[in-house]
Amino acid sequence: MVTQIKGGYELNLGQIGNIAARDKVKASDVQELLKSASTHDTFRSAKGKFEFRLLERGGEAVLHFKERTCASKYLHWFSRASDTRAEQRHEAMKAINSRFGLGMNLNDGVTGAQARNFAKVQGQHLLQLGQASEQGEVRLSSTDKTTIPQARDMLAKMHASVIKEGNAPDDPDFPLASLFDKKVFGTLTRANVAIGDDGTLSIGGPGSASSAKNKIETIVKFVEDKTGIPRDDARFKPLIRNLTRNDHFVFAAKVNDDLSLKIKEKFGITAYALDMSGNNKIGFDNGAFVLQQSCSGNMMMGDIYNSNEDRSFKLTQQVQAQQSFRLNVQDLTQPDFDITAAAQNLQFNNIFD
Repeated sequence: MVTQIKGGYELNLGQIGNIAARDKVKASDVQELLKSASTHDTFRSAKGKFEFRLLERGGEAVLHFKERTCASKYLHWFSRASDTRAEQRHEAMKAINSRFGLGMNLNDGVTGAQARNFAKVQGQHLLQLGQASEQGEVRLSSTDKTTIPQARDMLAKMHASVIKEGNAPDDPDFPLASLFDKKVFGTLTRANVAIGDDGTLSIGGPGSASSAKNKIETIVKFVEDKTGIPRDDARFKPLIRNLTRNDHFVFAAKVNDDLSLKIKEKFGITAYALDMSGNNKIGFDNGAFVLQQSCSGNMMMGDIYNSNEDRSFKLTQQVQAQQSFRLNVQDLTQPDFDITAAAQNLQFNNIFD
């Protein structure tokens, strides 16, 4: 139970025993303390003056959320109390950082100003997170949607990340390998590859198992059949490379990065993808490939490495992203292909469930 004390609020965490005081702090304790403080005018009018402290008293751990008063600022000139307060601030921040997976480097000591900034910024994030949790879900919203300019920037980063890993190695037993980038070739040989009843090429998602050579042959023949450009034509290599640099594995990874950043900005905590998976569907229409991509999974909030439910804050956000665009064959055959300029009718949609 939170108790109002002079200058702030405290929560008794119970007997310490043989463990460190910070090991008694739970995410729910911090949420309870913040929630109680937020209902008082004292805190609302002086958020920038509050700081967390963790202390031991009579063999028990006590978490404080207190205002740093003018009197306490000057008191340290006459006693060693400031050293104790600095350690109490540091221990509290380390415990909160660990429980919520904030990912902050707190190995060194912290100043009073840093502690107050931590309470003001992170405290506000964690208060919002607590409120969202009480409503039964932690969600991103329509204000967090990916814009079309951001989607074009994501496409450019996808291509760049593929190109920088270089070419697939020459292999006399697998000559088609040299048509692909190294990163794309590796993921394509592991993915499910199939031609659907509607004549589209599916990469990823459900499909029948087949050898790596059969998968690559399926992709190459699909491109040949749709474009009329044979594999030994000089235009074919840049065409298939530029097309497959939109590999769904890379799409899912970039969506994961984008959503993790949005969660960090909104709630101030680190988020991890648990089971993000994607699918790439490629059709052909009037001289252009039409790509439809999707990925879905769960994002975990907080410290994924701490398996003790009582000592870490864990919530999941179900996420899904869908993207579609057209790429003209003539553009794809150009060695200086620019995906941000070439992608036509680009549509992007985040779905937060």
